[in-house]
Amino acid sequence: MKFRDISGPDGVPDGKVDLTYDRVTVSGLYPKFNYGANFTAGYKSFDLTIFIQGVYGRKTYVTGWGVAPFQQAAAPPVWWRNAWDGEGTSNTIPHIFIDGWAPNNVVSTFWLGNSSYLRVKNVQVGYTLPAGWSKRARIQNFRIYASADNVYTLTKFFQGLDPERTASGSARAAIYPQSAIYSFGVRLTL
Repeated sequence: MKFRDISGPDGVPDGKVDLTYDRVTVSGLYPKFNYGANFTAGYKSFDLTIFIQGVYGRKTYVTGWGVAPFQQAAAPPVWWRNAWDGEGTSNTIPHIFIDGWAPNNVVSTFWLGNSSYLRVKNVQVGYTLPAGWSKRARIQNFRIYASADNVYTLTKFFQGLDPERTASGSARAAIYPQSAIYSFGVRLTL
């Protein structure tokens, strides 16, 4: 980890990095904006609906479960494979442990991830039986559909973590992302 000497007791850098004078406020706790959009299209008896939503300009501080290796008996995330491990190895990801055994989760902006995201929350495609056929079958309406929730997420957040499920203030991310849900249905009106 790299730390910068921001200030000393007299407000001027003093050549030492310490928690008393060198901590700074970092923006990003609150997103710049939240957004969402719903798209609907139809052609003859077919219909399609897509709902997307997201957050822009948010950063989330995460350590512990999900990023620190071997926490709660979890394997380290794949990105730790490129961690620093001596001369000639990565200088962008710190060593996996400090002092030989403790997970490297020293307070730093390294753990402040860009938790902005765009998520396809729902996609639904359906087919409604034409009115002429419905009358012959003595029903008002017959529709079949397929639906999928949490289909795709675009983010630069820590690999494997769900940016929508981070716990502010706890410095942890949810271990399991939101489940993708696929469903099929029939709506019949007599």
